[in-house]
Amino acid sequence: MRGSREVYAMAPQPSNTKPIQVLLIGFQAVIQEGLGAILSHDPDMECLRATVTDAAQAVLELKRLAGRGSPVDVVLIPTRIGALDGVQTTRLVKESFPDIAVLVFTEQDNDSRVIDAIHAGGAAVFEGSALGTDTHRTA
Repeated sequence: MRGSREVYAMAPQPSNTKPIQVLLIGFQAVIQEGLGAILSHDPDMECLRATVTDAAQAVLELKRLAGRGSPVDVVLIPTRIGALDGVQTTRLVKESFPDIAVLVFTEQDNDSRVIDAIHAGGAAVFEGSALGTDTHRTA
Protein backbone atom coordinates (compact mmCIF):
# COMPACT_ATOMS: atom_id res chain seq x y z
CA MET A 1 0.00 0.00 0.00
CA ARG A 2 1.31 3.33 -1.01
CA GLY A 3 1.94 5.83 1.78
CA SER A 4 1.46 3.35 4.59
CA ARG A 5 4.15 1.85 6.66
CA GLU A 6 4.27 -0.74 9.35
CA VAL A 7 6.30 -0.35 12.48
CA TYR A 8 7.57 -3.39 14.30
CA ALA A 9 8.78 -3.19 17.84
CA MET A 10 11.31 -5.73 18.96
CA ALA A 11 10.52 -7.46 22.20
CA PRO A 12 13.38 -7.36 24.70
CA GLN A 13 15.49 -10.47 24.39
CA PRO A 14 16.58 -12.33 27.51
CA SER A 15 20.29 -11.99 28.11
CA ASN A 16 22.19 -15.23 28.37
CA THR A 17 25.45 -13.52 29.20
CA LYS A 18 26.74 -13.07 32.70
CA PRO A 19 27.16 -9.52 33.96
CA ILE A 20 30.59 -7.92 33.77
CA GLN A 21 32.19 -8.30 37.20
CA VAL A 22 33.79 -4.98 38.16
CA LEU A 23 35.95 -4.84 41.30
CA LEU A 24 36.70 -1.51 43.00
CA ILE A 25 40.02 -1.66 44.85
CA GLY A 26 41.64 0.95 47.06
CA PHE A 27 39.15 3.81 46.85
CA GLN A 28 37.92 5.71 49.88
CA ALA A 29 34.53 4.43 51.07
CA VAL A 30 32.56 7.42 49.77
CA ILE A 31 34.12 7.11 46.30
CA GLN A 32 33.50 3.34 46.26
CA GLU A 33 29.86 3.96 47.10
CA GLY A 34 29.49 6.59 44.37
CA LEU A 35 31.20 4.53 41.69
CA GLY A 36 29.27 1.47 42.80
CA ALA A 37 25.99 3.34 42.47
CA ILE A 38 26.87 4.57 38.97
CA LEU A 39 27.99 1.17 37.73
CA SER A 40 25.17 -0.77 39.39
CA HIS A 41 22.57 1.03 37.26
CA ASP A 42 23.70 -1.02 34.29
CA PRO A 43 22.09 -4.49 34.39
CA ASP A 44 25.09 -5.85 32.46
CA MET A 45 27.48 -4.99 35.32
CA GLU A 46 27.91 -6.26 38.83
CA CYS A 47 29.98 -4.02 41.08
CA LEU A 48 32.11 -5.63 43.78
CA ARG A 49 34.14 -3.79 46.39
CA ALA A 50 37.31 -4.74 48.24
CA THR A 51 39.20 -3.06 51.04
CA VAL A 52 42.85 -3.91 50.53
CA THR A 53 46.03 -2.22 51.69
CA ASP A 54 48.55 -3.57 49.19
CA ALA A 55 49.00 -5.33 45.85
CA ALA A 56 49.32 -8.80 47.37
CA GLN A 57 45.97 -8.43 49.16
CA ALA A 58 44.37 -7.30 45.90
CA VAL A 59 45.53 -10.46 44.13
CA LEU A 60 44.35 -12.61 47.07
CA GLU A 61 40.91 -10.98 46.80
CA LEU A 62 40.78 -11.69 43.07
CA LYS A 63 41.71 -15.34 43.74
CA ARG A 64 39.05 -15.55 46.46
CA LEU A 65 36.37 -14.20 44.12
CA ALA A 66 37.43 -16.53 41.30
CA GLY A 67 37.36 -19.47 43.71
CA ARG A 68 33.77 -18.77 44.70
CA GLY A 69 32.64 -18.58 41.08
CA SER A 70 32.73 -14.78 40.64
CA PRO A 71 35.78 -14.16 38.47
CA VAL A 72 36.44 -10.47 37.97
CA ASP A 73 36.50 -8.97 34.46
CA VAL A 74 37.53 -5.39 35.27
CA VAL A 75 39.43 -3.82 38.18
CA LEU A 76 39.13 -0.10 38.93
CA ILE A 77 42.01 1.28 41.02
CA PRO A 78 43.53 4.66 41.90
CA THR A 79 47.23 5.33 41.17
CA ARG A 80 47.78 5.78 44.89
CA ILE A 81 45.73 5.94 48.06
CA GLY A 82 47.38 5.60 51.42
CA ALA A 83 49.94 2.80 51.25
CA LEU A 84 48.29 1.19 48.20
CA ASP A 85 50.39 1.68 45.07
CA GLY A 86 48.08 1.45 42.05
CA VAL A 87 50.90 0.95 39.56
CA GLN A 88 52.42 -1.92 41.54
CA THR A 89 48.96 -3.41 42.04
CA THR A 90 48.20 -3.11 38.31
CA ARG A 91 51.44 -4.91 37.49
CA LEU A 92 50.78 -7.75 39.95
CA VAL A 93 47.13 -8.14 38.87
CA LYS A 94 48.13 -8.35 35.18
CA GLU A 95 50.89 -10.89 35.96
CA SER A 96 48.47 -13.07 37.92
CA PHE A 97 45.31 -12.45 35.84
CA PRO A 98 46.28 -11.35 32.30
CA ASP A 99 42.65 -11.41 31.10
CA ILE A 100 41.46 -8.84 33.65
CA ALA A 101 41.22 -5.27 32.35
CA VAL A 102 42.63 -2.74 34.83
CA LEU A 103 41.33 0.84 34.71
CA VAL A 104 43.49 3.28 36.67
CA PHE A 105 42.37 6.60 38.16
CA THR A 106 44.59 9.53 39.06
CA GLU A 107 43.75 12.59 41.12
CA GLN A 108 45.90 14.89 38.99
CA ASP A 109 45.99 15.49 35.26
CA ASN A 110 49.79 15.74 35.35
CA ASP A 111 50.44 12.56 37.37
CA SER A 112 53.75 11.08 36.18
CA ARG A 113 52.52 7.66 37.29
CA VAL A 114 50.05 7.54 34.38
CA ILE A 115 52.74 6.30 31.97
CA ASP A 116 53.90 3.78 34.59
CA ALA A 117 50.32 2.51 34.96
CA ILE A 118 50.01 1.96 31.20
CA HIS A 119 53.38 0.18 31.08
CA ALA A 120 52.22 -1.99 34.00
CA GLY A 121 49.26 -3.18 31.92
CA GLY A 122 46.55 -0.63 32.65
CA ALA A 123 43.92 -0.64 29.90
CA ALA A 124 42.96 3.00 30.49
CA VAL A 125 43.77 5.87 32.81
CA PHE A 126 41.23 8.47 33.95
CA GLU A 127 41.76 11.78 35.69
CA GLY A 128 39.71 12.09 38.89
CA SER A 129 37.11 14.45 37.45
CA ALA A 130 36.14 11.76 34.91
CA LEU A 131 34.77 9.40 37.56
CA GLY A 132 31.26 9.43 36.11
CA THR A 133 29.91 8.70 32.68
CA ASP A 134 33.26 8.00 30.98
CA THR A 135 34.02 5.33 33.57
CA HIS A 136 30.66 3.67 33.02
CA ARG A 137 31.08 3.58 29.23
CA THR A 138 34.64 2.25 29.43
CA ALA A 139 33.93 -0.48 31.99
